[in-house]
Amino acid sequence: MHILAGMDEHQEPKKIRPVEDFERALREEISISIEYDLPLILLLVFRRDGWNPRATSRILDALRAVDIIAQPGPREIAVALPNSGPGAARAVERRLRRVVPDIAVGVTARRDGDEARDMLNRAHRAAMRSSRR
Repeated sequence: MHILAGMDEHQEPKKIRPVEDFERALREEISISIEYDLPLILLLVFRRDGWNPRATSRILDALRAVDIIAQPGPREIAVALPNSGPGAARAVERRLRRVVPDIAVGVTARRDGDEARDMLNRAHRAAMRSSRR
């Protein structure tokens, strides 16, 4: 497991999880979201030139400690935003664009009947549409 961001004295470092762990954590968040009627957002952050350590570190520094992060491919970072709705997603997207301007971001909210793969696929399609703009 990669640890790519700094931490303060009271916070664990943000980690990019292996994809399998991320999908398992996303499934757990979907269950919690359903059980407690909480919102859940998934972002897919696409960078055409791929992720270097500096850009990755900037992205991680812009995220919250509770966010769940994975790198499913060399040009993608997936971020689950637990207990977050569209307003929070827009705020996170703006923060990410400030620290790494050359990104495309796909955003999707949990829908009834969603599985982890459904959310990942929708976020991926949204990121690809965003990258063509």
